[in-house]
Amino acid sequence: MSRKRARRSYVSPSATPEDTHASQRIPDRGSQLPTELVYTILATSIGEYLSDLMLYPSKIDRWDATLTFLHVSHTFRSCTIKLLYHLWGDTFIRERTSVIGNYKPTYSVFRRLSHQARSAPLSFTSRDDKPKLLSTRVVRHPISPLARIWSAFIRNTAAANAVLLDAENDRIHVDFEDVYVAEDLQTITDSYAEIPAGIRSQLLGRVMHRVMTQAAIWTKLKALSATVSSVFRLLTLLVEAGGQIEIRSELPRITEDNVAQVSRDKHASLAGIFSLTVEDIPPMLAKHVTAVGLDMVLFLLELVESEGTLYVELCQMMRSYIASYLTDTERARYLR
Repeated sequence: MSRKRARRSYVSPSATPEDTHASQRIPDRGSQLPTELVYTILATSIGEYLSDLMLYPSKIDRWDATLTFLHVSHTFRSCTIKLLYHLWGDTFIRERTSVIGNYKPTYSVFRRLSHQARSAPLSFTSRDDKPKLLSTRVVRHPISPLARIWSAFIRNTAAANAVLLDAENDRIHVDFEDVYVAEDLQTITDSYAEIPAGIRSQLLGRVMHRVMTQAAIWTKLKALSATVSSVFRLLTLLVEAGGQIEIRSELPRITEDNVAQVSRDKHASLAGIFSLTVEDIPPMLAKHVTAVGLDMVLFLLELVESEGTLYVELCQMMRSYIASYLTDTERARYLR
């Protein structure tokens, strides 16, 4: 009894993922355009498609950009393979032979993990119940620029969302240190630099902008959280001592008059670190205020000030230090 020969799981120049016969190929309309223009158009289109997959994993895509561009023409196919090779390397593309392996499972793994990082972030920080897809080879040992960037982005998205969820239940033990750590940011920027300079912005510029803006806001939150925690500990001592502690501060003074300028300087410095404009830094939201414990500290400041005049000046100084991390709009919204 004869057996049917299994269909091969790759796409070669003469066989698409759907095993389309050469005689059914769409005419090479791409040859009507200069190759350089086709290359630029495809870099932008593939970049938009990948950015949507990475940034909005729940979005329902009704088309497969990779498959579509591979079918348009020989010129489109050649340019698409070259662009994908810059992103994925040998993950599923053999540049010398132009053979493309089955890329769909790889995209599915990253997309599902991206969705879980938003819908179930605490599973990523769990010791016993981590997402099984994290053990997938392409995630566990990413070898291509896009795999490394996507893996790190998923990890930090999950860490950030887990912090916000933890803060809803236990603000005291919230740990900001695993969110957008220097090692991950270095991996992302180094991997981005591996993509040719002429196309990296079109391919992953949106993703990198999101990474940098999120790194900026979380760096700000880490600094604010550290300040809030220090103020909280000091205020707790003052409340427990009942006015029996003498405090001498040698810190540089930040007054109500210069807090706005100090804030502008801090935000300008923060923007410079991540190659952003000040306007690019995302605003603090109510969930961020909860996570850093700002409401709790503001309540304690009012409590200590209401007990008498002994610590009023100290409390005002601490309030000004906290205020210096906030923009004008944030101070008006969140500070009493």
